[in-house]
Amino acid sequence: MNTPEHCDGAVAGLRDSGIRAIFAHGGGADMYQVPSTVPHDEDVRRVREEHFSSDDQLVTMAMALRGPQFATLDVTVHDLALARELGLLVTMHVGDGEWGRSRPVGRMCERGVLGCDITYVHCTPSPTTSCA
Repeated sequence: MNTPEHCDGAVAGLRDSGIRAIFAHGGGADMYQVPSTVPHDEDVRRVREEHFSSDDQLVTMAMALRGPQFATLDVTVHDLALARELGLLVTMHVGDGEWGRSRPVGRMCERGVLGCDITYVHCTPSPTTSCA
């Protein structure tokens, strides 16, 4: 989401369509300077309060995080904490091409932030990791 107005428009579009959908709040282009040190936009709090105060609506909310391929591990940990504080599910890319070889899932495991609330996208090139 580049601006709060873009965010509100996307939510309105999903609601107006009448479909069951998940709106996954993601960062704007300025957050994708790899590796990004910019934490997820705090506007996500406003969106959660204004548009998604209930989890039983036709359109629900999640967060689309960049993960440790595109952001630093510290930013990833911060963003996951924000999502969990707000009670939101997460989707994140953790295995795109050569970036997947940097052990994004293993590094998250070492920091203790893996969870069943995360949908891991593009894990195919990620090296096998043992996470106890």
